[in-house]
This record gives sequence, C-alpha cells and structure tokens, in this order.
Amino acid sequence: MNPFTVTIHVTQEDILRGEKRMCQHCPVALALQRATGTVFRVGEHEATRHDYRAKARLPMALQHWIRAFDNGEPVKPIEATLEFK
Repeated sequence: MNPFTVTIHVTQEDILRGEKRMCQHCPVALALQRATGTVFRVGEHEATRHDYRAKARLPMALQHWIRAFDNGEPVKPIEATLEFK
C-alpha cells in the first residue's frame, strides 16, 4: 500500500455516537471511516486499517483527546491530519 495522508474532522455527531474504549467505534474511528470509506482500529497512540496494510501514529493532541474521551471528560470536535504508511 502506498503512503497516504488524510485529514479527519471528528464532529459532535461522532462524539455522541462514539463508544469509549472501542477501537472501531470511537469518534476518531468513525471520522476515519467517513473520510476514507474503510474501517480503522484506533488505539491511544495509532490508527490501523482493518486489514493491517496501513497505520499512522496519532498526533499528540489527538492522543490527549482520545484519553479524555475514554475517561468520560467533556471533549469538543477536533480536526487532525494523519500520515499512513
């Protein structure tokens, strides 16, 4: 797979629909799926395509955002650019 870059927009709807500590159903995973048309698993530090053919390290701000979401803290929509390799 060729490297690619994608900018995601985690919306308020993603936040409301997302599930804490669920790697394929968290708000970031929902935003990635909407942006790319494919399923991703999102951990605290990286996102991996469902077939493991591409992964990206998450920007520090997004890592903090995910941690806050998973801990039940209030979060706001966020935008991030991910570089998949």
